[in-house]
Amino acid sequence: MDTVAEYVIIDQTLTDEERKMFLDTFIAANPSWKGALVADVLAMLVDSDARLDVTEPTCEALGNITGKAHIVPCALVVLFIGNAPGDSSGFNSFTEEVKSLVNRVVDKIFDVGDE
Repeated sequence: MDTVAEYVIIDQTLTDEERKMFLDTFIAANPSWKGALVADVLAMLVDSDARLDVTEPTCEALGNITGKAHIVPCALVVLFIGNAPGDSSGFNSFTEEVKSLVNRVVDKIFDVGDE
């Protein structure tokens, strides 16, 4: 699977609320990206090695899960959703949210493959 397809599947995996929170949070800090899709934002973030301070320890913590190739973009999604106003959590909670999203993405990939 190429990375663009992966990012599109991640986008399709998100609920409407998650997608809105991700884009709203990102675009609030980067207004020139208004109108961008989740896949576009993820491609830029991953290509620029954004937030290695968060993604590297998350990869280490979750390195043995199925779908580990999806950890970095999923961590970035959770990071932006988690940075929504009034929301804070510790690293363990963060990694559990990332793991949950990775599992949802893996399930979505297998669902798409079965069609």
